Amino acid sequence: MAVKLTQDEAVQICEAVGFSRASSWNKKRMKQKLGEVFELARDGGVDLIDTLDEDARGQVNTLISSVVGEGGKFTFGRGDGGEAAEAPAEEADEKADEKADDKPKKEKKPKSPKEKGVAGPKIDGKPEGIRSLRNRLFVAGAILRESGLSHGLTEELIREVDETLGKEKSNLVASKNQLGLAWHVVNGYLNG
Repeated sequence: MAVKLTQDEAVQICEAVGFSRASSWNKKRMKQKLGEVFELARDGGVDLIDTLDEDARGQVNTLISSVVGEGGKFTFGRGDGGEAAEAPAEEADEKADEKADDKPKKEKKPKSPKEKGVAGPKIDGKPEGIRSLRNRLFVAGAILRESGLSHGLTEELIREVDETLGKEKSNLVASKNQLGLAWHVVNGYLNG
């Protein structure tokens, strides 16, 4: 027979083992965490937080012991004397599996990543899984190729990256950041 826990008792158990936000959990999460607590208790005990007074510690230990004594089977509800909100752990898992088998499975459509920038030049032998894009980083690399690495990140280079992309994509901070990243990549490639 499953031990009936009120919602308050379920929260008390979870908070006593250190789950401070247990009162905000939904039923599914509460059931999962309680199952973990009872499994740990069955396998050798759980540590209760140090701030519990002796009475609270005794209540929590009694609740945990009673559930473990029933093979880990429990139900929990609101504490209003009504029916418990959850079935025993094993039965609930079986019911969930049955429901999953009854429902037709929806096919998930793969999400296409948002493309940032327009297609870049076609490159023979490019690595698998990498798209060639003409974005801010690409432009920064191209400008570094033209100007060289010796001058560092000048205001002129930053403006050039920004102007190459056009007014609608103007962002001097992003241009400076991407130019810096491109400088490190090119420097590593050439001198690393």
